[in-house]
Amino acid sequence: MVAAIERFLERHQDMAPTRFGREATGEPQLLESLRKGRSPSLDTANRIVAFMRGKDEEAGFEAFHGSDVCSDVDPASAGIDDDFSAQVAA
Repeated sequence: MVAAIERFLERHQDMAPTRFGREATGEPQLLESLRKGRSPSLDTANRIVAFMRGKDEEAGFEAFHGSDVCSDVDPASAGIDDDFSAQVAA
């Protein structure tokens, strides 16, 4: 999620990390705590994604895709194995 937020902030250079946290979740230190390893709750993650999507649309950027949030996650370290697709399909 940190990488997705940092890419968002690169697109929205007028937004400081503390402003991002305050506007997205009401937590000015959100990004700092995520960088230190905090895992956001599902509700917080959904609020972050909705905020980024809305701001990107307002600015005329290609719509943010929630899948970008997990693009930097290693499936093995997340407990996802090669049989995951088969398990879901079953």
